[in-house]
Amino acid sequence: MMSQQVETRHSRIAATYKAREVEGAVDVYFYRPLGFRLAEFFAHLKLTPAGVSLLAGVCGVMAGHLYFYRNLGINIAGMVLHVCANALDNADGQLARLTHQESRKGRIIDSVADHLVFASVYIHLTLRCAFAGASPAIWLLALGAAISHALQGAAADYYRTAFLYFAGGARNGIDSSSALRSDYRKLSWGQRAWDKLLLALYLNFTLQQEVLAPRLKKLRETGLERDTLVVFLSDNGCATYTGACTNDPLRFGKLTHLEGGFRVPFAMQWPGHLKAGVVSDQVISSLDLFPTAVALAGGELPKNRVFDGVNLMPYLSGEIKTSPHEVLCWRNGPNGAVRKGNWKLFKARDHYWLYDLSNDIGEHKDLAAARPEIVEQLKKEFEKWEAQMKEPLWPC
Repeated sequence: MMSQQVETRHSRIAATYKAREVEGAVDVYFYRPLGFRLAEFFAHLKLTPAGVSLLAGVCGVMAGHLYFYRNLGINIAGMVLHVCANALDNADGQLARLTHQESRKGRIIDSVADHLVFASVYIHLTLRCAFAGASPAIWLLALGAAISHALQGAAADYYRTAFLYFAGGARNGIDSSSALRSDYRKLSWGQRAWDKLLLALYLNFTLQQEVLAPRLKKLRETGLERDTLVVFLSDNGCATYTGACTNDPLRFGKLTHLEGGFRVPFAMQWPGHLKAGVVSDQVISSLDLFPTAVALAGGELPKNRVFDGVNLMPYLSGEIKTSPHEVLCWRNGPNGAVRKGNWKLFKARDHYWLYDLSNDIGEHKDLAAARPEIVEQLKKEFEKWEAQMKEPLWPC
């Protein structure tokens, strides 16, 4: 009974995510559970999501001010206040999804509040340095850092929204500057000054995003979206060795042959051809994109070479029910991996580790000693595949 209650609460919290795929580890294990409790509390108080966004903005601006002082205690108080601002920033969206109050206006107010928080942080830290005798050039450095921060934030928000939209799970579409400009012109400064100001800020933000992704903008505005297969994927897992990210619950990341290295989000969108919102647990590879594109263009692959990829369309349409790949192999110098079904064999030179991905997605329990017959079977698959490969033209 206790397990069911925990699971039910976890499901309720997960229902207030934008999507699990775009939630970081700190969000999932700290900010989202805390934000959910705050969202429930604010819902009881009948506070609107926009009200919570403004409260988060006030806390964040105050935190930025406390960074101005050269006093560790005050700075720590600022950090605590900043964490509170982040928790409230999570809670506003969770409250909107919990109470079904999502709106463009709410997203605009949330964005404005976020920008005010970081403006306060940059301004007060720069003033702190300036009052301590730093060169006036510190203002140029701060301006450059702030612009970079704003552009990175805009790009991350745009691509996250686009991923959710194309993956089929987005609650809102992607706003375009042309549609926003049309709405902006309909508003009067005399009658709806606040709404017009918010929309002007949001229009400017959207224009920044579209500059960073002009091809997506062109697809929507020319009507080519329904005639275009759009694919979102990463070339590899995040670079965990930088300490700036995590692939939880997958192990390790970029440059490794563990799941954190090459299991990545993969989304496809083609209105009228692919059903939205469908999730597949079949094993596919980025190598499948080339044969798929050739087949959709009406072409044929050359017969004088072997292609590891396959045309995905029969699998996506449901025409073929089996997995596109029975076996997949990877190699990088003396290291490699082979997957067959849920079994995964990882090798580093002459050492082998065996994992059952159906029960151990994090690859923590080595089963090589317990299942030597599976190890031998997968080693033969890897050797058969490797015999088809040419020697690398450059060292790995």
